[in-house]
Amino acid sequence: MLVSEILVNDSSGLIDVQATLDAFKPLLVAARAKQEEKNNVIGTAVNAIFDTWKGQRVPMTQLVSYVAASLNVAPGKAYTEVATAVKSFVAANPSIYSSGKGFRGVGRTADLPVKALPAPKGKRGKKADKASEQTAAPAAS
Repeated sequence: MLVSEILVNDSSGLIDVQATLDAFKPLLVAARAKQEEKNNVIGTAVNAIFDTWKGQRVPMTQLVSYVAASLNVAPGKAYTEVATAVKSFVAANPSIYSSGKGFRGVGRTADLPVKALPAPKGKRGKKADKASEQTAAPAAS
């Protein structure tokens, strides 16, 4: 739909801003509802995949394929749209899904195992340990 099809003019031929906004609002609300519905469908499919592969990371291309298959999407334009939607959904929800480059893939954060924190870097090592032992040892009397 073109903007010119929505514009409402007043009696003098100028654009009536409020009347145009009033005419546009139902279209905008409908478009938003359609986006939310699509997002909910994609989100439900993505979560179903991670329910099946609980605690696992899945490469993005594989995740897209699983979602497309679960939605019975044929290859072509519709598949490309689903791929874009899945990638956007994962990227828009970083607190729920963690993704990495390459084989690391995407995982649902709540299902992934927690890794131990690495040892702090600094002056720790054999020399530092020997120095601390020397200062901590009581003086022989």
